Amino acid sequence: IYRIFQEILNNIFKHAKANVINITIASSPCFSMIISDNGKGFELNKNKASLGLQNMKERAKLIDYKIAFETTEGNGTTVSLFEK
Repeated sequence: IYRIFQEILNNIFKHAKANVINITIASSPCFSMIISDNGKGFELNKNKASLGLQNMKERAKLIDYKIAFETTEGNGTTVSLFEK
C-alpha cells in the first residue's frame, strides 16, 4: 500500500501540475484509499502500458485489492484502492 501511495504522489508531482491533492484513507470497515488531484489528467487508454500504472496494478493484485483510475485530459485524476 505504501509503494502504491508513493507512486501515485510521485506521478502527481512529476506529471500532473496539480495545485490541490485530496487524500482520503479509511480503515473501517475495510481499508480504502482515494487520492485525487486537479491536475492536467491524461488519456488512460494511451497510458495503460506505462510502467508506473502497471506496477500499481501488480502491487494491488499481490495484496488482493483493486485499483481504479478515473481521469480525462484537463480534468485531473482520481485513483482508488480498495478490497475486492
